[in-house]
Amino acid sequence: MEESALVRLTVLARDQPGELIRILKPLSDYNANIQGVFHDHSRDSDKSMATGSVPVEITFTFDPAMSEDDKKKRIDKIKAAYAKDKIQVLNISIETVETTRTDHVLFLGPIFETDIQDSIVQITSTGARIADMQAAIDSENKSSTVMFKLEYEKETIHDIVMAKVASISKEKGLKYITS
Repeated sequence: MEESALVRLTVLARDQPGELIRILKPLSDYNANIQGVFHDHSRDSDKSMATGSVPVEITFTFDPAMSEDDKKKRIDKIKAAYAKDKIQVLNISIETVETTRTDHVLFLGPIFETDIQDSIVQITSTGARIADMQAAIDSENKSSTVMFKLEYEKETIHDIVMAKVASISKEKGLKYITS
């Protein structure tokens, strides 16, 4: 599977207007893509309540094309910006998230008459997995519609999968639509 890094950051924020914007600014300055912000007053500890602060959890990512070294440098700069602004970092962790690419391919034409099993073998030979298949069969016209839900773990094989779909369509006289 492809992997991407999700950074989970928890800081202690003063419970006052404008504080959240102040906390998010370093993330913006260093091109973090914010995925979520969780600001929960019910999680306040006695210490937090005594200081008028609440924990804020922020999840974010960076551009997947960015090198791991550059991501680490940006995280260090974000932590330094928080230290300069006297924002206490309670926790920071980097989680690896596995991702799967999904495409749908709709074949139109005599797919059953042109050996659907062969088409399945050709598609799966690319490294794609057929996660679902739905078919509508018109026996009078020998025309069918088959929709494949394709999943694969590496973005790099997308072009290979689509080239194989085009090749199957040309070879068997089918039309196809992808999404």
